[in-house]
Amino acid sequence: MIRAFAFLVPMTMMAADMPVANSDADKQQILKNDEAWLNAVATKDPKAIAAFYAEDGSILAPGMPIAKGRDAVEAAWKGLVGMKDFPHLFALPC
Repeated sequence: MIRAFAFLVPMTMMAADMPVANSDADKQQILKNDEAWLNAVATKDPKAIAAFYAEDGSILAPGMPIAKGRDAVEAAWKGLVGMKDFPHLFALPC
């Protein structure tokens, strides 16, 4: 179960062409964005989670068809956070 949820992080967060944090302000903004995403997941807020995806973003959750577009991503997250044992395994690195 843990491995399956590791793939739910929005792919935009892992893009190879993502700008590098060149200043402390950049690093703080990245950490702030990470914290906001983690809070959205912890509070099980599918609309807030989906807001981190591009309008044409997608998600491929375990056992579900690919969800394309922000509305479909939100619906997928609604199902995920509604699971009885939805894990809160996401955390910022120490």
